[in-house]
Amino acid sequence: MAPWRLVPPAHGTGGNGRHTTLRRSRPRLVPPADDPRIMLQSVLEAEKQAIADYNQRIEQAEAFGDIGLKVDLENHVADETRHKEEIERILAGWDQR
Repeated sequence: MAPWRLVPPAHGTGGNGRHTTLRRSRPRLVPPADDPRIMLQSVLEAEKQAIADYNQRIEQAEAFGDIGLKVDLENHVADETRHKEEIERILAGWDQR
């Protein structure tokens, strides 16, 4: 099941402009790779993109006033950052082999 994402209201639709809807989004795919190093580099890029996406959602949650969601998303950023750093360590060790 795909995660939910906030979709801001369209301009010119009337209302108070604070009606935000949730839509299901699909996770980004990591391209397949036959080489483990290339696979790890692709995963690293995916982690970086996930962090950027979560940070964008944090800004949206804060603007909407949903502090609980903001905190949950910040926890996701912390997890993704740990993943990114671990992959960076693996790749750095790979270069030293």
